[in-house]
Amino acid sequence: MDESVRALTFVGFWIWLIVLAVFIWSFVHPHDYFTWFLEVVPALLAAPMLFFTRRRFHFTSLVYFLIALHMMILFVGGHYTYAEVPLFNWIRDHFHLMRNHYDRLGHFFQGFVPALIARELLIRTSPLRSGKWLEGRFHVGRKFT
Repeated sequence: MDESVRALTFVGFWIWLIVLAVFIWSFVHPHDYFTWFLEVVPALLAAPMLFFTRRRFHFTSLVYFLIALHMMILFVGGHYTYAEVPLFNWIRDHFHLMRNHYDRLGHFFQGFVPALIARELLIRTSPLRSGKWLEGRFHVGRKFT
């Protein structure tokens, strides 16, 4: 195993260890166990799938990092409920906002991360030829001829 692969494996190990720690923390005295379960179950379903398919289909480090971050966002949202995350309550109060916007962060990740996963799946497994649509290279303002 070369040095770069070893370094990525080491970093990946620590990232997943942090995800596990956040998961355990989120389970201890959440706001409501039923809400916690509903928020956390997508991550609990995804984690074994990622583990068992890691050798057959390895995502990029960026996607694995974003999946881990998304899982932690789900765990925190499940622990407090999305409307009561303390950091976002502080942001709401400090900037005189009408409500806690943690749900927007969660919804952004619920759209962005699966889109990146789908992109990697399409790029590597699609019988389509590589091109602008598949690779995501678009130029705004370009004239169509």
